[in-house]
This record gives sequence, C-alpha cells and structure tokens, in this order.
Amino acid sequence: MTETLSEYRGHDRLKNRTSNIVLSAWGYEVELYEGNELVETRKVHDKSLSYAESVAENWTLGVI
Repeated sequence: MTETLSEYRGHDRLKNRTSNIVLSAWGYEVELYEGNELVETRKVHDKSLSYAESVAENWTLGVI
C-alpha cells in the first residue's frame, strides 16, 4: 500500500510533466509522468523526503 504525499506540475513547455511522491512500505518513491503515461518510478527508499522532493521538482523543470 502506498500513500501519495505530494504532487508537482511542470509549467510552460513542460506543462505535460507531473510527478508524485509516494510513501511505500519500503520508503519514498517518485512517480514521473509525461501526460498520463508513467515514464519511470524512481525508488529512493534510502533517501530523505527532501531528496525525493528534489527528484520530483527536477523532473517537472526538465533537469532530468
């Protein structure tokens, strides 16, 4: 079972990018979407919430 903690949305030319930070039984995971398609789930189980937030934000900004 997972719990969605937060959602990030891209702007302007990257407005179709979104990301969700979820808490699973093993730790944080970041779901990276392009439109409605799940592109990747980054499992950052051994990292902090701050790290997961950076991954989510970097996706929506086009850094990754």
